[in-house]
Amino acid sequence: MDPNCSRCKGTGWVPTNGKGNFGELPLVVTRCPCVAMTQSEKRMEESGFSGGKMTFDSFEVTTEMAKKMYSTAKQFIKEYPNKSMAMLGQSGTGKTHILRATARELMESGVKVSILKYVELINLLRQNRFDSEGYGRIMSELKNCDVLAIDDLFQGKPMEQDIPVVFEIIDASYTSGKPMMISSEKNIEELIAINEAVGSRIREMTHGYRVLIGSDKNKNRRLK
Repeated sequence: MDPNCSRCKGTGWVPTNGKGNFGELPLVVTRCPCVAMTQSEKRMEESGFSGGKMTFDSFEVTTEMAKKMYSTAKQFIKEYPNKSMAMLGQSGTGKTHILRATARELMESGVKVSILKYVELINLLRQNRFDSEGYGRIMSELKNCDVLAIDDLFQGKPMEQDIPVVFEIIDASYTSGKPMMISSEKNIEELIAINEAVGSRIREMTHGYRVLIGSDKNKNRRLK
């Protein structure tokens, strides 16, 4: 609820009896749109969302690959919760943008999305590795959200000790049937090479909703 909303005057309710005056009776009211918007913003905050201006409207659909990324994400939203999605390959092509735009649209429709960069996720779990209560709480949140989104999976060279944790998280979505969203500079073959159990699950879960951007520095928007 927005305390400064001009429609409901900060009450969260709007008169619908045609008079539009809280002082007149009989009074029939309905929820103000600002309530849903505030709840959406709260879900984004709780989900670790910091998408900023990364929306579908701001995504530059200037190439055939960008069109494919955009259409795949939109179809993924349409098919929710039946599919998982992966954006893989060349850095600087908008994978993170699409991932966060998709997360934003899902959260605005009431879906609980937990979105984290891979490095942040691993660091968070490492910090709580010897705190069983804290570690368990984090893992529970990751497993119980409606959609888990991991940005830049296996960025850099993954440490062997972190792979079982990644498997536990991926396998939880795999066995429960909950959708995931993943972006990574690795392709499917590289993910399988890092860990076959992880890579093969991602391959199966994202079938039909996986976009691979071939390695080509000319595609990197950040270098232009």
